[in-house]
Amino acid sequence: MQSKITIRIILTILIVCAWAGTAVAESSTISKRATFSLPVPSGFSKPTAERFVKAAPGGVVLIENKRVKPNMFLASIVVKKIASGPDFDPSDSALCKEMANGMAAQMDAVLKANQMVMTSAGNMCQWTLTNMKESNRGFIGTLMYKTRDNAWIVGCNFDNSDRLAQDACAEVLKGWAFK
Repeated sequence: MQSKITIRIILTILIVCAWAGTAVAESSTISKRATFSLPVPSGFSKPTAERFVKAAPGGVVLIENKRVKPNMFLASIVVKKIASGPDFDPSDSALCKEMANGMAAQMDAVLKANQMVMTSAGNMCQWTLTNMKESNRGFIGTLMYKTRDNAWIVGCNFDNSDRLAQDACAEVLKGWAFK
């Protein structure tokens, strides 16, 4: 059940990222929410369009300010809450593999890796996908979990050749802080 909810959340993240071509506002240093805070990486901003706010209620959407090269996919970082459910271990490698395989199947993507990574919040599940139809588009999903009522997916969407966007994703995970 929890994996199906997570899959739906990540699909929403990808839909949000399809809108990444709109204008964005200037960024702040830290984006603060009731249960967490995170850095806003250099070159990223919070969008002002209402559809972004609605797409991640209580979460965060960050959009790359400009494409690194004209034909590159514009990167985004979307933090989406996972619906409350049973407690689980965010460092459970079997659950991580199940989530990664489910996401790859649902998103018509190739699973490049699923692994446990050390974040500022501890050892968490992370998976890396590549879009089957557009192999230049990559996705890194990371579970950020404190309790069943304070669990999030950080979804990073980027052009595979956009190293700055991938570094920005790592910066968010390193600077994440639960309150």
